[in-house]
Amino acid sequence: MGREWALERPAEPLTLEDMARHAHMSVRTFTRRFRQETGLSPLKWPARRRLAHARHLLESTTLPVARIAKACGLGDPVALRRQFHTYVGRSPAANSRTHSAPGVTAGR
Repeated sequence: MGREWALERPAEPLTLEDMARHAHMSVRTFTRRFRQETGLSPLKWPARRRLAHARHLLESTTLPVARIAKACGLGDPVALRRQFHTYVGRSPAANSRTHSAPGVTAGR
């Protein structure tokens, strides 16, 4: 229902109207069906996917938080840190120190 389409645009702002239009549905129908399929609202799902992508980048690269935030569509490091702390329960740097791959250091 357009989840792949949304995933291909991690740094783009996605509105509910954009997603419904891409799925060729009204906003109301799209919202109802999306929630039935995913268990999340159409606006929470991309936010969670962006955060998962940010977490992957934090754990597998040495990119600075500012670049990761921009690449994932989270805007700026403050927004990334706020969302990360809300959903993961720790800061991006603490997550990197705990979960980094060998050879990846958290010098952000």
